[in-house]
Amino acid sequence: QAEQKRQLEDAVSKRTAELQQLIDKLETGEENRKQLMADISHELRTPLAIILGEADVTLRTSGNLGDDVSDALARIRDSAKHTNQIVDDMLTVARFEAGQLRLDRKETDLRKIIHDAVAMFPGQVEIAGPETPVLLPVDEVRLRQSVLSLLQNARRYGGPSINAALEQNNTGFIISVEDDGPGLSAAEKSQAFDRFFRGSNASGQGTEGSGLGLPVVKSIIEAHGGSVELQDAEDRGLRVVITLPKEPRMRVVGSGSSTRKSA
Repeated sequence: QAEQKRQLEDAVSKRTAELQQLIDKLETGEENRKQLMADISHELRTPLAIILGEADVTLRTSGNLGDDVSDALARIRDSAKHTNQIVDDMLTVARFEAGQLRLDRKETDLRKIIHDAVAMFPGQVEIAGPETPVLLPVDEVRLRQSVLSLLQNARRYGGPSINAALEQNNTGFIISVEDDGPGLSAAEKSQAFDRFFRGSNASGQGTEGSGLGLPVVKSIIEAHGGSVELQDAEDRGLRVVITLPKEPRMRVVGSGSSTRKSA
């Protein structure tokens, strides 16, 4: 019986070691995949920049190209811009997955970030939040990019009503963007943060979009130590909630709130 027990322990130990080796191989393969995605995205930026630059310069400096050639160059430039944005988004996600996404954190008023993003949609977004500064050390450019992306999605796929809000709870700060469109099904919510996923509403409308908006937002927010959640809006539509944790250097100056329409 003792011999059988020893043999069983040896077999379990051997199998455990084999499983650990398999796990190590899988983890190495996943890390290599993430690094490859980052490398490919980075390498694509240079030729795209050349195409974009040459098309731009030619359009600005050559006055006798003719309408057909000018239109073709404009399409090349616009397509290069669109592709370049997709590559930048892929690079952001790949860098985050590879642990290489760097943040330029500075104490910033979160209200300013939201208002700057909302200013891109004059008269279209209702804003609610504090009247006094809400300061947090964040990467202002990347956080503004995240809010802008959510607003673009709300305008593109939602109804005419868009609401943006800034709130505080016991654990941190909440930035939310809500629309009154058809929203997402439970199955679509579970896939919404997958790269290149587009919901049935987006596909059915034939609207533009790469399916990278939410993955990029998730990467940026999680790099800040926060989270992103998709919720059903109160009546209909989708509510996207960004939660940013409190940090020692963060402080809220004063209190009070206001609601107003974007200028």
